[in-house]
Amino acid sequence: MKRKGKWKEKILFFMRDRYGQNDVLNKHILFFGFLSLVIYPFTNHLFWLVLSLILLSYSYFRMLSKNKSARKKENEAYQKWLSPIRFQFVKYKNRENYRYLKCPNCKQKIRVPRNQGEIRVTCPKCSHTKDIKT
Repeated sequence: MKRKGKWKEKILFFMRDRYGQNDVLNKHILFFGFLSLVIYPFTNHLFWLVLSLILLSYSYFRMLSKNKSARKKENEAYQKWLSPIRFQFVKYKNRENYRYLKCPNCKQKIRVPRNQGEIRVTCPKCSHTKDIKT
């Protein structure tokens, strides 16, 4: 009984100053690592095995890293890179209800409801107005 408690304390002590978060970047790295590991037996190509080992190793390196600020910066940079891709999926999902426009002055993205006839749209950033048909 005491032995389990000591192992738990040792693991908690080991992980005390570690990053240990399963953030968005780590989730995607793990997903593609396991995906390439699943692809390997079907193709029998060594590339997929090596790729999966590299991705899984990098994921565990990130989880066990003590440099929390660097891991957070990596995750923020990845999410910034991923943001336009996610926006395209949101636009596609909302395509029946909303129309997305860009302000001609400041290039701000504006979402307006569809099927409202002709409406006047005001940019929230630069207050430029434009009449459009939705």
